[in-house]
Amino acid sequence: MKYIINIILITTLGQFIFGLYLAYLLGSLPKFEVSKLINVTGLVFDIFGVLILSNLVFEKSDRFTYLFDYLFAFSMSALMVIPLGIFFGQMMVLFTKLPSIKATTTFAGSVMLYVGMPLYATDSLGDALKLNFYKSIKFRTKFLGWYFLISGFIFQFVAGIVDLIN
Repeated sequence: MKYIINIILITTLGQFIFGLYLAYLLGSLPKFEVSKLINVTGLVFDIFGVLILSNLVFEKSDRFTYLFDYLFAFSMSALMVIPLGIFFGQMMVLFTKLPSIKATTTFAGSVMLYVGMPLYATDSLGDALKLNFYKSIKFRTKFLGWYFLISGFIFQFVAGIVDLIN
């Protein structure tokens, strides 16, 4: 059990450092277009959702159960920790006057608010109410896959609208 906790702590720290790196990288771009980042994020969510839904084929093995538990925890923490790392990265590079740091931070907050928080709320509500259908790994896998797929489509749709307006 201690080994698993160490893995979770290391991956969370890695996600946070990745968020710090993204804050500096995206903040230093001179012509940063938020619509392009929204589109790329939507594509990543779509790919993640398709991979999760396609892995339902392998659900009969015990490895799938363990893999999904870690994947679910990793994706939920990534949706919160990476944007949090971007926020802290924005605070650290505040004095360097990077040209696009405000847009990067706004985007990170939006991902946390519109994607991360509803996923946490739904998961917590399903656990708190002890819903029978939510206890099964198969249902949680389908839910997470469809959640990422629909979120990706929404992100791409919003990116298209933002690109049309600008």
